Amino acid sequence: MKQWYQRRVREHFVCSVCEGDLSQGFKEVEEKLYCGDCYFENFGEKCANCGKACVGAVIQALGRSYHPEHFVCNDCGVVLTEGFNVDNGNPYCKKCHVNFMPLCAGCYDRIEGASQWISALNKDWHNGCFTCSVCKAPLAGSSFFHDGSGNALCQVHARSTPARA
Repeated sequence: MKQWYQRRVREHFVCSVCEGDLSQGFKEVEEKLYCGDCYFENFGEKCANCGKACVGAVIQALGRSYHPEHFVCNDCGVVLTEGFNVDNGNPYCKKCHVNFMPLCAGCYDRIEGASQWISALNKDWHNGCFTCSVCKAPLAGSSFFHDGSGNALCQVHARSTPARA
């Protein structure tokens, strides 16, 4: 009788998905029993990159969960381990994120996040690059004029430059 009972318990004490043995542990949901793997596959957090269950170490970023090896730059695919930048809700490494920075209309270098810059005449400029197109006097933080062709002028050269038709 004891053998029959043990065999009967073993037959019924199995995962409701894979029918694996649950003697080492289980989870119960709505009166169904699940082994660890099946529980996480059906009810656990899913990796936003691969869609598989996150078991063990998980990175929580941008409102989603990731396996650590799947939290990667949206552009080059490098694993992001030491900080990242976000653009349009996607993670980027610093090297790739620079591509999202505007170009300075004066020197044509990227205007990086910590730089002070100005938007004027429908263009972006480093503060030091926004100058009078005639004498190169700095214009950031002061009054300026334009010649109608997209060139910035200081007050002195705005008065002395003939208007263009």
